[in-house]
Amino acid sequence: MTLTATQLDAENIHIQQIATEGGAQVAGDVHADTFVGRDLRVYQQSIHTHAPAQPVDGAMIEAARAKLAELPVKSIPERTALPAGSWMPVYPNPGFVGRIGELKRVAKALKADTVAVAERTVVVTGWGGVGKTQLASAFVHHYGAYFAGGVYWISMANAENVASEIVQSGQRGMPGLPGGFAHLRLDVQVQAVCAAWQSPLPRLLIFDNCEDPALLQQWSPTTGGCRILVTSRRASWPPFLVGTVLAIPVLKRRASLALLKQFCATLPGLDAICEELGDLPLALHIAGSYLQRMDRTPEQYLALLKGENPLANWALRGASDEPSPTGHVQHVARTFALSYEQLNPLDATDDLAADLLTRLSTFALGEWVPRFLLLLTAGIPEIAIEDGQLEITAQESIWRQGMEALQRLDQLGLITVNGREAEVATHRLVASFVQSIDSTGERLEASQMTEGMLLSLAQEINASGYPRLLLPWQNHLRHVVDQALRRRDRQAATLANTFGFHLREIGDYAAAKPYLERALAIREAVLGSNHPHTALSYNNLGTLLKDMGEPAAAKPYYERALAIREAVLGSNHPHTAQSYNNLGTLLHAMGEPAAAKPYLERALAICEAVLGSNHPHTQVARNNLDALIKGMGEP
Repeated sequence: MTLTATQLDAENIHIQQIATEGGAQVAGDVHADTFVGRDLRVYQQSIHTHAPAQPVDGAMIEAARAKLAELPVKSIPERTALPAGSWMPVYPNPGFVGRIGELKRVAKALKADTVAVAERTVVVTGWGGVGKTQLASAFVHHYGAYFAGGVYWISMANAENVASEIVQSGQRGMPGLPGGFAHLRLDVQVQAVCAAWQSPLPRLLIFDNCEDPALLQQWSPTTGGCRILVTSRRASWPPFLVGTVLAIPVLKRRASLALLKQFCATLPGLDAICEELGDLPLALHIAGSYLQRMDRTPEQYLALLKGENPLANWALRGASDEPSPTGHVQHVARTFALSYEQLNPLDATDDLAADLLTRLSTFALGEWVPRFLLLLTAGIPEIAIEDGQLEITAQESIWRQGMEALQRLDQLGLITVNGREAEVATHRLVASFVQSIDSTGERLEASQMTEGMLLSLAQEINASGYPRLLLPWQNHLRHVVDQALRRRDRQAATLANTFGFHLREIGDYAAAKPYLERALAIREAVLGSNHPHTALSYNNLGTLLKDMGEPAAAKPYYERALAIREAVLGSNHPHTAQSYNNLGTLLHAMGEPAAAKPYLERALAICEAVLGSNHPHTQVARNNLDALIKGMGEP
């Protein structure tokens, strides 16, 4: 999957056709591991249409309301399957303890049959590591069946990625979506999902990690039957947006002990560990994982917690900007440090585990990362895209080594594994800890590897013609691009161009424009005004503006791209032919066939001379010219 410097920008080199055929492209599923010869097929994501959405009628709404009326508020129901069409990427946590009162309060608030959606909006708030997301997940898996319109989990950690999250939520057959949903542009799909949320059908929306009231206001339905559960570190919310704010405290001691006892037998000293860690769930989980894995008694672990730990002290200088009235950051940092120190750099599995944890900290914080994507940064699997399928394969022994390293991190409580979706995640506080203790430049190297891998994979997907293969990890690509843009170097421009191209391909034109503009600005500053990649950026912006219905605005960008290419590449280069073709098709679309004709004739002449009569680009150029001549009524 290694690309040369010239190929880094090649994903946008194509000749546009006046009339193109559309295809159904939607996010794919992850299939189970299967053996293929000596290799292991570890991931296969396919492009196909999911089950069609059910139409919403009066009978469905009444039945759904009756189901919601059965939701218990004085007891916790058993976990059951979610309604058809639901989107819930977070797997149930079998170790979830306590929070009975909080679950009942959320149930009572969300069951309320009030007119205003805001009154049916609950915010679960608290410090990092206190278990907000785990509480929301537990509520979904215990109560989700009572929301017959479906349950939809939306990550709000990155405001720019919410639209893609919403599209994924609609691709499982959400009731009320229009026919042919999978064939619509991304922006139209977002509008369709938001319109469905406005219907009277009771649904449950979870907005996870939402820190901005403006973001909640932007995406909350203003009417209809939706109930909204928000998780946030923010404690203060406008009453016109939120009906209930539920502050989550640390665990009660009985629940803290129950959590630890899941990892080890009842032993003296567990209560003292709970006291030392302030009953903070994340810290207790990591402590329990340590006790289960290491041959230490609770008393020995407690002594280690209270001892001097350079890693923890280092991390405290900048691992988190959260307020800490209970010292919870200190508690967590000490548990992180003790577990992290168990990774022996002389052991191959431990060394790989530490490396993968460092790489994981360079992805979008706190977000699920497809397992193959993380391992890809370490060069473990290989990628292939065939007929709309993203297939990742690896030698069995190498893959097993990666799995053992991830298992090691899971055993130490440093990552969470979502087995059903083949994903891993680390808490944002763990990621901050890892970032803060890096003194050897390993994180910089890991960041560069992650950046290069995501770039190569995104370019292959762009070139494949199936851009929605990228949707499940678009948030991580966006994060990497945004971090790189701080540098304003050549690689940053390539990343911005690649991401902008992807956004344009899925129809998110408004989001694509600033990335393509940034790519152009950086290339002009770094490469100069007369560089082929600068011409490419002019071409891409012209194409975007044309797609946005602004042909007059697109024209000068196409003209500038043509001028650069003629000056730098020459009059008989395929990229110069592309610019002639693009200007010709644009003028044709603007109702100027006479002006368009010489451009299309020149494009065809170059393609025939350089590429040959049977090349696909030559055929496209010929078709464009034939369509123009036919439209002009010429023989």
